[in-house]
Amino acid sequence: MRIGLISDTHVPSAAPEPPLEIIKAFDGVDLILHAGDIYAPSCLDWLENIAPVKAVEYGSLDHFDGDPRVTDRTVLDLDGHKIGMVHDLVLGT
Repeated sequence: MRIGLISDTHVPSAAPEPPLEIIKAFDGVDLILHAGDIYAPSCLDWLENIAPVKAVEYGSLDHFDGDPRVTDRTVLDLDGHKIGMVHDLVLGT
């Protein structure tokens, strides 16, 4: 399994969508992990055109209310490997 990792996209405050270079960088990935500072669900929608997305976001989960892609922290079991993801180690404890 190939995994793409990204964080701090700050979409749409930094840009209307993630940079197009991400499409090339994530070519062939099976899953994208977004480690926080997403800001808007539209960013995850954009990334899902490349591969399925799992994301964490701390403090602004209200923007993602009910979105199954986003939690405040997660541990994924992928191909026998556990991957933990949290955006802020201080706030996310």
